[in-house]
Amino acid sequence: MKSLSSLSLLLFSSPFLFFYFSHFTLLFYYFY
Repeated sequence: MKSLSSLSLLLFSSPFLFFYFSHFTLLFYYFY
Protein backbone atom coordinates (compact mmCIF):
# COMPACT_ATOMS: atom_id res chain seq x y z
CA MET A 1 0.00 0.00 0.00
CA LYS A 2 2.82 2.34 0.87
CA SER A 3 4.66 1.61 -2.38
CA LEU A 4 1.49 2.31 -4.36
CA SER A 5 1.09 5.63 -2.59
CA SER A 6 4.68 6.66 -3.26
CA LEU A 7 4.33 5.58 -6.88
CA SER A 8 1.23 7.71 -7.37
CA LEU A 9 3.00 10.60 -5.67
CA LEU A 10 5.93 10.20 -8.05
CA LEU A 11 3.63 10.11 -11.06
CA PHE A 12 1.84 13.18 -9.77
CA SER A 13 5.00 15.20 -9.12
CA SER A 14 6.84 14.07 -12.26
CA PRO A 15 5.19 16.58 -14.67
CA PHE A 16 5.91 19.39 -12.22
CA LEU A 17 9.55 18.35 -11.95
CA PHE A 18 9.79 18.10 -15.71
CA PHE A 19 8.21 21.54 -16.12
CA TYR A 20 10.56 23.03 -13.54
CA PHE A 21 13.61 21.45 -15.17
CA SER A 22 12.62 22.62 -18.66
CA HIS A 23 11.96 26.12 -17.34
CA PHE A 24 15.35 26.17 -15.64
CA THR A 25 17.17 25.05 -18.79
CA LEU A 26 15.25 27.62 -20.81
CA LEU A 27 16.39 30.36 -18.44
CA PHE A 28 19.91 29.00 -18.57
CA TYR A 29 19.99 29.17 -22.37
CA TYR A 30 18.41 32.60 -22.29
CA PHE A 31 20.98 34.15 -19.95
CA TYR A 32 23.95 32.18 -21.26
